[in-house]
Amino acid sequence: MKIVAVRIGDRYGPEYEKYLESKLPEYEFIWIRKPIREDVKLQWNKMYGMSLDIDEPICVMDIDVLLANDYKKIFEYPVERGQFLGMPGWWRDSNAEYTLNGGFFKYYPKDCRYIYDEFMSNVDY
Repeated sequence: MKIVAVRIGDRYGPEYEKYLESKLPEYEFIWIRKPIREDVKLQWNKMYGMSLDIDEPICVMDIDVLLANDYKKIFEYPVERGQFLGMPGWWRDSNAEYTLNGGFFKYYPKDCRYIYDEFMSNVDY
């Protein structure tokens, strides 16, 4: 399985990449270090995963996570064709309006290509 993560700008250094790679050596990382297009800002570059011509699930995750306890279970969690998995937001107890944590997704890229195409057709929207 491949993991897509974004490290653009100076906020996070290469030690974040090294940390994740050391905790997940059995996975291939796809690092996004520059915007996929000039008008795509920071975290929105995670959309790149949906453009991949890969017929297997990928994980898309934030770079600033601390992996503890049985963390490999989240990467091994099964996803079926047509599913889009995300983690619940840790803040949902304080703000019920936002329930999905944008820091971890798992899906089949080919199933989500239409989302990428729609997003790229109007990035500002």
